[in-house]
Formats: sequence, structure tokens, C-alpha cells
Amino acid sequence: MGRIHNYLLKATLCAAVVVTGAGCSRQHQAGAFEATGEVIAQGGGDAGVDGACVVCHGLQGQGDGETVPRLAAMDRGYFLQQMENYDNGARNHAQMSWIAGRLDNQARVRLADYYATLPATAPVEVSGVLPPTCPPAFAATLYQQGDPERGLVACATCHGVRGEGVGTGNPPLAGQPAPYVEQQLRLWRTGKRYGDAMHAMTGVSRLLAEDELAPLADYSAALPGATSYPALPATCLPARHPDPRSGA
Repeated sequence: MGRIHNYLLKATLCAAVVVTGAGCSRQHQAGAFEATGEVIAQGGGDAGVDGACVVCHGLQGQGDGETVPRLAAMDRGYFLQQMENYDNGARNHAQMSWIAGRLDNQARVRLADYYATLPATAPVEVSGVLPPTCPPAFAATLYQQGDPERGLVACATCHGVRGEGVGTGNPPLAGQPAPYVEQQLRLWRTGKRYGDAMHAMTGVSRLLAEDELAPLADYSAALPGATSYPALPATCLPARHPDPRSGA
């Protein structure tokens, strides 16, 4: 009986080891899955569920059509720079600064990779995404040509003729909620947002008149440089002319 008892005990221990090993394997696989950008976006990673990106930016990174920007199809470098800006105080937003401070660089990179692969899809049935009609003609002129008399460089110089963004430092404006673009212009001009190269956005925003902000934001948001996004009719998009002051 003693031998049988010992045999059964060993068999039970071996089975326990096998089960434990299988559990570790599953946990390891789950850990690897949880480290992906998609799951960090959905669960918040080290920021917890209160820091989940999808809560504000939507399941497809489309934004809310108002004051929350789209992250889908965002340039990786620009995304990472903004996370750093939130972390170091160059951008002031309580929730975003809190989230950025809890995500390490690896998590930020995975988030950047994830959102860069998503198509820029318009939010459904939200206001402020696109203007119902063409914005005033001066908005298109300011965006595409600037205003040399004021020393105002064309927005297209950095943000692209189609609003697609030029390089890693200049984000796309096409498909961003118009109220968000307007809000950012106000933050730049009041000094509540800073950290732009050579103070370019600070300078531009302060050269714009108050009644130019909303129309310019409407025009920028409706440009055709975002995939899967409705755009302004071609008649609203004048040809881009070189601006000798900007060197474009």
C-alpha cells in the first residue's frame, strides 16, 4: 500500500506540474498579446482602463467629431512626439499627461504602430466633422496660398495640399474634427500649447484674425488627404500657388 500511495502521490505532483506549466505557457502568450498596441488602446496598458484610448478616441481611432482628434492613420513619429510632449509638459491636458506618464516608451511605440495602420474613417452621425457647404473662399486661399502681406505662410507648406501632413513633424489636418483644429489654433495663439519648431504655429495662429479661425478649421478638416473620409467638392479646392516667402 505504501508503494501505491507514493506512486499516486508522484503521479499527482507530475500532473500538477504539467498543468502549472501549461498555465504559465498560456499566461506568457496572453502577456505577449496584451503588449500589442491594439490591446493597450483597448485596455489602457499600465494606465489601466481609465486610460484606455478607445474611451475618448473611439474603437477605430476616429475621434469624436468634436474636440477629440482622430489617431487613425497618424504618423508614428508625430504620435510619439506628442506623447512625449504630454509627458514633459509641452502640451497641457490633464488626462493625456496622466496617461503618457504611465506608458513606457515600448508601449508608446506599439500604440503608434497600431494607430498608424488604421484607416482614417469618419465618425458616424456626429456634428462638426465636415462643413455642410464650402467654407468661405478666403479659407481656401489662406490654407493653400497664405497671405504674403501679413507674412502668413500657407498651411499647405507644412500640412500638405490635401491636408495629408508633410513629414513626421507636421500632422495631417484632413479628417480631423473641425472644432478640434479650431481649438488647437486658439491654444497656440494664447500660449497654452507650445513646443512647435521655431514657434511656427504660435506665429501663424497669432497672425490669423478671430473670424478666420473657424472657417480655416472647417476647410482644413474637409480636405481629401484622409483615407475613407468624405471630402469637399473639387470646386472648393483651388489650385495651390507657390508662396515666395515660404520657399514652397
